[in-house]
Amino acid sequence: MFQNGATFLGIFVQNYEFLKERFEIHEGIFIQSGSYRFNNFYSEFESDKSKAISGKIKFTKGNFYDGNITGYGFGTNLKLGAHLTINLLYDHNDVKLKSGNFKTEIIGTRILYTFSPKLFAKAFIQWNSDKNAIIGNFLLSFIHTPGSDFFLVYNEELSKNGKAFKTNNRALMLKFTYLFNI
Repeated sequence: MFQNGATFLGIFVQNYEFLKERFEIHEGIFIQSGSYRFNNFYSEFESDKSKAISGKIKFTKGNFYDGNITGYGFGTNLKLGAHLTINLLYDHNDVKLKSGNFKTEIIGTRILYTFSPKLFAKAFIQWNSDKNAIIGNFLLSFIHTPGSDFFLVYNEELSKNGKAFKTNNRALMLKFTYLFNI
């Protein structure tokens, strides 16, 4: 962390993955069964998140199955008063494999409204170019006592089929937790 509140992260990651059977990673592009080792470098710079406007830039490069991946992204945080925060993000990946090349993009926004220290609402909407889908999530959280919460969550995924959008997945969930102090 820098003295001005900014952070920088740079890491080297090694992964191992064994696939029992081949799978389609992108339309018409298959990853064959077998073992794969990935070596990737990831870096990220983020300015001070406590400011009214802050941002993030990230970059990744390395192996991906039988090929390689190069990715980058950026985002911004906007604090509009004491209660409202809006996050905007963009991620791009360029993948080159033996069976073909493809690119993916994700564009999203997160809106957080804090009513009080115990009650907040959060909405997240993103477009995924690989799925040609819009994915939305809404969360309402109420902390009734420390360590005990009530959550209401709504998720929906819409995909574009021709000119119209179709619902692929929809869920409504309630979660209640209570911490017993014995």
